[in-house]
Amino acid sequence: MNSNRYTTAAVFGIIAFGFLAAQTLFEPVENEQVWVSAPRSGPDAEYVVQSAKTPASVALTSNDIKAAFERDTVIRLNGIVRRSLATIRQYDAEIKSVREEHLAATGNGMNEHQVADAKSNLSKLEEWNLEASQALKDMKAAVLELEASDEYYNAAILAGMVRFVETVATEIGDEYVKLTTLVAQDAVAVRS
Repeated sequence: MNSNRYTTAAVFGIIAFGFLAAQTLFEPVENEQVWVSAPRSGPDAEYVVQSAKTPASVALTSNDIKAAFERDTVIRLNGIVRRSLATIRQYDAEIKSVREEHLAATGNGMNEHQVADAKSNLSKLEEWNLEASQALKDMKAAVLELEASDEYYNAAILAGMVRFVETVATEIGDEYVKLTTLVAQDAVAVRS
């Protein structure tokens, strides 16, 4: 009856104990003794194992920590990423119904009216494709401008932003091409 609770509690206890044990074992200890090899002076240049003391932590100065971007740059880049995020959220929320309506309108025995309906279902997808493509163009321009300037920036964070915007544009663009091609093929079949 309560065996599931006891099992869950036991698993949680084991995980918590393991975490605490790992933290205790791997936590640096100030002045911990570590053995290192040091060269011995002389013609044979042998190595002798000696002990050394290690610091518990390393102090960082304010010069060691830098912002990823300057304020204006991060506002601009975040705006582009936010536009892509809004576009992909709309796409994800509605693409299933767009596909279903498209497939229903492009079945066997369709007429020109059904082809027109299928094309009208693509208007949302076309809008999303244009928004995603424009965001990608804006991101590429912002990257070129940033690279041409002498401003410090975090290349890893910038690469992540660029990759996200590119992924959104590619996903929506591929879907747009796929559905547009189907509409074109079905329109040719109706005219034949």
